[in-house]
Amino acid sequence: MRKYSATYQDRRGTETTVIKSDGSDMFLTLRDIDFEGHDFEMFTGEVDNTKFDYAMSADGSGDLTNFKITITIPTLFYNSLSNQTFTENLTVHIEVGETKTLIGLDSEINSLRLVTSFGEFKVEKKLEWMEDALIALQNQLPENIYLKTCLSCKYGNYSPFGNGMFGNVYCFKNIKEQLVAVNDKTDLLDIWTKEAMESGDIFSVQETFDCDEHQLLSEDDWVYKSWTKFITVDEVKEQVINSHFYKELNTLLRSELSKMKQSINSQYEKVLKEREFQYLLPIICRFEYASWGGNRQWRLELDFDDYQWSNKTVKPHFLNAFVSFDISKDFIHFKYQLCSSFDEILLPMEVEQIEIKMLTSVEFVSNKIQEVELFLKNLPLRFIQQIKKIDFDDLEFVLDDED
Repeated sequence: MRKYSATYQDRRGTETTVIKSDGSDMFLTLRDIDFEGHDFEMFTGEVDNTKFDYAMSADGSGDLTNFKITITIPTLFYNSLSNQTFTENLTVHIEVGETKTLIGLDSEINSLRLVTSFGEFKVEKKLEWMEDALIALQNQLPENIYLKTCLSCKYGNYSPFGNGMFGNVYCFKNIKEQLVAVNDKTDLLDIWTKEAMESGDIFSVQETFDCDEHQLLSEDDWVYKSWTKFITVDEVKEQVINSHFYKELNTLLRSELSKMKQSINSQYEKVLKEREFQYLLPIICRFEYASWGGNRQWRLELDFDDYQWSNKTVKPHFLNAFVSFDISKDFIHFKYQLCSSFDEILLPMEVEQIEIKMLTSVEFVSNKIQEVELFLKNLPLRFIQQIKKIDFDDLEFVLDDED
C-alpha cells in the first residue's frame, strides 16, 4: 500500500490527509469518515450531509462531490541514456463537481507539476483525462526520459467502451502470452472475458502506478490508448550494455579468457610438436565481438581462417568456446558453450531467454555469473581435449598467391 499526501478543500474548509493506494483502489479518511474508490470522482463512504456534498445514487450511496484536491504522487521515470530508474514527485490538482470549469464534465484535472533535478515541468491546461495530462507532461520531458508507470506499459489498455478520469487502465500482465497476438480492438475484446476479470487475470490499475513487470512500449506493440512515446531498438541495446549483468560478464570474460589462452598455449604447443604440424594455427581471443547484427560474443578459438574446409566432412573447421547473447526488444537470448567440428558428440546448448529487466537484479546476476564461472573453470582442460581430437592431416593450409 502506497501513501500520497493530499490537501482536500470544499465549502466547509480545507484539511490535509493521506491517500492510500494499492494500485487499483484509493482509500482516505476525511472528517472521521472513511472513503474509497478507484477514481477521484468516485470516492464512496458513509453519507453525512452535514460534512460533505454527495452525488447520490438510487441505492442511497453517495460519491464525494463539489471539492478540490491536490495530491502529490511519487512517480517512476526511466533514463534511457544512463539505464537508471528514478522517482520524482508529481503534484496533481483536481476539481470535482460544481467547482468544475469544463462545461458538461463532472471533474477536471487543473494542472500537473513535476520538479526534478533536470528541470521543472508543468501542464496547466485543464484536461478531462489523466491519460491526456500525463501524455502532455511526457511530451515536455527530455528525449531520453520516459514515464515508467502503468500508462506507459505495454501490458496496459483502456476499455474500448470508455473510461473515467483516473484509474481505468486495465493490466494484462497475467495473460501477457495472449496479449502478444492482439492487433486490434476485436482481438483485445476476445481475450477480455468475464472469466479473466473474475479470476483477476485482468484488473484495473492507476495511470501513475507501477510494478516490477513494467515494460516500455515499442512501435511493435499494439495497445488501446493514446500513448506514443516508444523506446527504440538502439535504446534497448544501450540499456543492455549499461546493465549490471553486461558489465559483470564483460569484466569476467576479458580477464579469464586471456588467462586461459596463456594456460592452454603451453599444452597446445606440445600437441603441435608431437603432431609435427608446421603451419600457423593460433589461439585467439575476441571480446565483445559484434557478429550477426546485435549478437554480442566473447570467444576463445583456434583460427582456421586460412584453411580449406574438411575433406572428410565437407564442413568448415572450427574449435571455439564462446559466451553470447542476442538482444531483442524485451529479452536477451543467452548462451555459452564449447563447439568443435572434430567432435560430433559435442551437442549445442539450448539458448536461454532472459527478460531484460532481470539484467539489473543483483541476485539474478550473481547466480548467472557463477554459472559462467563454472563453465570457464573447466574450459582449459576441455579445450585441450578437443585439440587432441583434431586430424591435423585433414587440415589443408591455403597459401596466398604471393607466397
